[in-house]
Amino acid sequence: MGDQLAVSFLHADPLVSHPTGWAWWTWWDLLPYAFGLWIFGIGVRGLVMVYQRRRLGRIGWVTEGKVIACATKGSRFRIDYQFYSEDQTLFDGANEYSYDEYKYGSKIRVIYLRSNPKRNDTYPLADFPTVGS
Repeated sequence: MGDQLAVSFLHADPLVSHPTGWAWWTWWDLLPYAFGLWIFGIGVRGLVMVYQRRRLGRIGWVTEGKVIACATKGSRFRIDYQFYSEDQTLFDGANEYSYDEYKYGSKIRVIYLRSNPKRNDTYPLADFPTVGS
């Protein structure tokens, strides 16, 4: 046969009965699950970012932009630029981790998605090296 299960029973209230050793859960019991979900969320966000960068590199449209600001950021540079999309709409962009320094007004190549020009970066993309000819 099966094992027996000890059940606590309140004679004063017969509707209250539960297995012995059973206890109410607290919000603190959810912390390990919340931490696991948080770590999982970070992993998913990382995969989404990699997919978005690959899509930009794969189907992006390269155009000419103009540097409007350049500032040091640790050992690298933050470059702010403007460019015109295919339909001559002006957009702003920034590269937070450029290895190169540019002067104000310098011409710079920009890659953007034609379906979403707000998704842009300087070209070539630092994490997708190009092959020289």
